Amino acid sequence: MTLRLLTTGAPQTPDLPALMQKIQAVFARNQLSNHGPEAQQLEAEVSAWLGVKHTIAVANATLGLLLACKALDLDSSGEVLLPSFTFPATAHVLPWLHLKPVFIDVNPLTHNLDSDTVAQHVTDRTVAILGVQLWGHLDHVAGLKQVADQARLPLVMDAAHALGCGDGVTMAGALGTIEVFSLHATKFIHGLEGGLICTQDDGLAETLRALINFGYHQGVLQYAGLNAKLNEVSATVARHNLQYKDAFIAHNQAVYAGYQEQIASIEGLRLYPYVAGSNYQYMVLEVFSAFGMTVDALLHALQAEGVLCKRYFTPLHSSLPYREAHGDCVLPHTDALSQRTLVLPGGQQMTPEGVTRVGALLRRLSAG
Repeated sequence: MTLRLLTTGAPQTPDLPALMQKIQAVFARNQLSNHGPEAQQLEAEVSAWLGVKHTIAVANATLGLLLACKALDLDSSGEVLLPSFTFPATAHVLPWLHLKPVFIDVNPLTHNLDSDTVAQHVTDRTVAILGVQLWGHLDHVAGLKQVADQARLPLVMDAAHALGCGDGVTMAGALGTIEVFSLHATKFIHGLEGGLICTQDDGLAETLRALINFGYHQGVLQYAGLNAKLNEVSATVARHNLQYKDAFIAHNQAVYAGYQEQIASIEGLRLYPYVAGSNYQYMVLEVFSAFGMTVDALLHALQAEGVLCKRYFTPLHSSLPYREAHGDCVLPHTDALSQRTLVLPGGQQMTPEGVTRVGALLRRLSAG
């Protein structure tokens, strides 16, 4: 019997027939882009949900980060502090603006920046802090904001993983100067592709709306902008999926609890320690030497059984685009995390039977 493949990052799109009716209505209106009604409604719904003043829908989160930094008018000779343990897009936006990345090590427990470490790297050349809410973790953001405020620096947050996450008081989106979410097909809420920029700052929001539309503001070309508008079909898909956010979180939390139960007796494995307020989207597994297999060996063994996991992340400071300038960085926690971290399948595809199947495979592999 052929086993069903279990894949990390599988898109979740409930009730396809209902979604297709909504897409047909978009084509019937014959406005497919240029800040149409679906994009406007998406922005309004997300702002209300997150408690943020401005939400700007964009074509993807990478463009969102690029334009967030552009809107801040950062000194092009300056340095931006950011983690090396993150997806490449976080850093890639900086060279496009002639900004220099300064890679900083992360906390080995949270996988995110530590405010004390960041504070030690602030100099008179620093123009911004570019944090990441990796795995939807938010506890570090208040500390980063304090460092940024003391140094009079903007805090830009790559919040690609964090849509729907909160710290009990404030939701992601309302924590930094500008925060950027992803609506990529693999994310908690997807729009096929897309992104959302959130800010409480009226002036930044006005500039961002011009920058995503070639630089036009009130019909007058004021900036050298880009075309970063979100199309109406993607906005429709995102709005459709947004209806299921609570169900997604509940399902993700159940999958996470199932994995916890499955690996509890396996030496050398640890699931990322989520806290209340998470969206539980990523089933992050850390593999220690006591397990008896390297991450790569485990990855290949699981793939051979139809469980398609994924390694996270290749450290950016030692990757090809950055190693010449940053290869001498000493980031021991980042390097160690990259050698022990992978993500197990999650999301709506995962049933209790699927979680049990993965658990049984892990126990069998641990037994050697």
